[in-house]
Amino acid sequence: MSEEKLLDKAVDSANEPENRVSYYKIFSFADSWDYLLIFTGTIGAVGNGISLPLMTIIFGTLVNSFGEFGNTKDVVHEVSKVEYLCISAVCIFGSVVLRYFIFA
Repeated sequence: MSEEKLLDKAVDSANEPENRVSYYKIFSFADSWDYLLIFTGTIGAVGNGISLPLMTIIFGTLVNSFGEFGNTKDVVHEVSKVEYLCISAVCIFGSVVLRYFIFA
């Protein structure tokens, strides 16, 4: 008999309408530390979102440099553009870690 009551209670609670809360109400209890975390996490999320197009552009430029300067002494200079690829990879890793630890 108690199982039926529990089942009825679960069905009744499933039929109740959801209470919706506005964004203003959610952020009304935030303090300055929360705003700092939200801002920092948003910057990390933007950096994470920019990462794939940026890496595509940098890698495409690197591949084009091999085709343009295949037999000249400028190859070493063009290959040094790999530094930009490595620096951007470190920045992307930092933004992903930042976003993960703040928003996850």
